[in-house]
Amino acid sequence: IVKLYGGKVEVKAYLGGARHSYFANGKRCKSVTGAYAILEKKGLLGWAVGLYSDYLEQFIVQSLTEEMIVTGENLHSDIKKEASNIGTLAHEWIEKFVKGEKPEMPENKNVVQAVNGFLEWVDSKKRKFLSAEKLIYSKKHDYVGTLDATAIAQGQKLPEVIDYKTSAGLYAPVAYQTAAYLKADEEESKVKYGGRWAIRLAKETEEEYMLKQEKKLKRYLRKNPDKEPYEIAPYVSFEAKFL
Repeated sequence: IVKLYGGKVEVKAYLGGARHSYFANGKRCKSVTGAYAILEKKGLLGWAVGLYSDYLEQFIVQSLTEEMIVTGENLHSDIKKEASNIGTLAHEWIEKFVKGEKPEMPENKNVVQAVNGFLEWVDSKKRKFLSAEKLIYSKKHDYVGTLDATAIAQGQKLPEVIDYKTSAGLYAPVAYQTAAYLKADEEESKVKYGGRWAIRLAKETEEEYMLKQEKKLKRYLRKNPDKEPYEIAPYVSFEAKFL
């Protein structure tokens, strides 16, 4: 529970379970991440179909069974849960670090990879963190969100909004999400921001990335037999995009 706009707005956030609920002065309101998830689903559909295709390909000379079909149907859900766990661990470590705590380095190699990339980015500009997990609300547009962090780099006058993603890439909807966070906080706090950063923390090793990309290329050539193989983009463990 936080008080915003000089105590005139009480925002309650219920963050337990798979779904979050937000209320402003007792009235339920929409969340930025809820809107963002709608934009994100289109890209996930193609990914899920590709997983199913790769899975069934190994049984191409066998008789298809009901078990194979069911396993393939659930494959995208199982893999997404695993990735979500990795993302949660990385986010938890970074949140503690930003709050000034000294968390021990995680054991999971994917989480370590994400954390190291973040620490290098922080050190590159001697960034000083100003807030972590900051709840924001826009009275004008009636939406709620949680800022991952705000920080100011050495030598700069204006702070910046920071949002972390543990994903395979930084996609266009991230720009809308971070803009919504920035505008809501400027509206409430009157703080002027110099921009926002979308941070991608890799959730996979280089070997896992290459295997996934090779499968993706194989699917592409199967669908487009008249096309030449394209060049696979090099592996990137950390990505920071200024918006």
